Amino acid sequence: MAPLRVLIIDDSEDDRETFRRMLSRGSTPYDVIEAESGEEGVRLYLEFQPDCVLLDYSLPGRDGVAVLQEIRKTHPFAAAVMLTGQGSETVAVGVMKAGAQDYFTKDNVSRDSLERAIANAVGRQELASKLEQQRQSLEIFSRAMAHDLKEPLRTIRSFGGIILESDSLSEEDRTLMGHVLRAAGSMEELISAITRYTRLETQGQIALAPVEMAEVVRQVKANLLRQIEASGATVLEQNLSTIRGDGPLLVQLLQNLVSNSIRYCSGTVPVIEVSMAETDDGTELRVADNGPGVPAEYRDEIFKPFKRLVGREVEGSGLGLAICRRIAELHGAKIRCDDAPGGGALFAFAVPADN
Repeated sequence: MAPLRVLIIDDSEDDRETFRRMLSRGSTPYDVIEAESGEEGVRLYLEFQPDCVLLDYSLPGRDGVAVLQEIRKTHPFAAAVMLTGQGSETVAVGVMKAGAQDYFTKDNVSRDSLERAIANAVGRQELASKLEQQRQSLEIFSRAMAHDLKEPLRTIRSFGGIILESDSLSEEDRTLMGHVLRAAGSMEELISAITRYTRLETQGQIALAPVEMAEVVRQVKANLLRQIEASGATVLEQNLSTIRGDGPLLVQLLQNLVSNSIRYCSGTVPVIEVSMAETDDGTELRVADNGPGVPAEYRDEIFKPFKRLVGREVEGSGLGLAICRRIAELHGAKIRCDDAPGGGALFAFAVPADN
């Protein structure tokens, strides 16, 4: 078994000696490298690429958190165990937020606990690195799929459109070609939906900023103008204010919900209300409609990919609500489906107050 390379960054020669002795007597072989300052530690990390860093929190000049942040600029999956002479909850929280996998006060470190901490830190960061590689591979595959599959579909739609305009085409052939073009259009929409869903699934976090929900609804109405006009739908607004979130993702979420409400309100003119309310869980965003509603036994199922409660007579990819669920999760929320007060379906999720 190859030795684990461990870099000890500590300005105390006595402490470095203590940790080196602990590791030399451990059950795992180690190659130990030492640095007595943060600057030297960063330089040695870049030069030797150790498997794990034992990092003193109270370094002169800048603390261990700043040193770890500097290392992680070029090595985001660096495994680190932070050590300090005086521990506190505040220090521990700051250390873990900076990305250290473990935290010890120096007088509580034993050989066994140090070995376990190093092994856990290395294992967790190896897993995180592999997951990131898989995420990138999935994103590359998704983009390639979208490009490679959409191109022949565009060709089908382009040449099919030319054929459809031919005066020599019989009425039966014109009908058949119309089916072909609609199928190609549906396939292109499905590919786009899968691409959006894949990107959201691989997205780890989002940047939060104040979002004016009235502006989000305005954009949704503009994007869905043709569908709204064709159905005669009315989209109402109630108590809209500002929440912290990702504007484009909130547009996508509301657009999916409003579009769904319009499609499923068959036999009646759709009336959709977008509103907000303060709850114990935070600021709740709600979309209610006057459609048939969703039976209670299916209200969890509908958020799973490709789960549809209707046949192909209602267009859709089966990914719209799955995308909504993922967007809600990225905002630290969980979306749900209830009965609307006046009948129909109510979709809601609460953005936490500390978001």
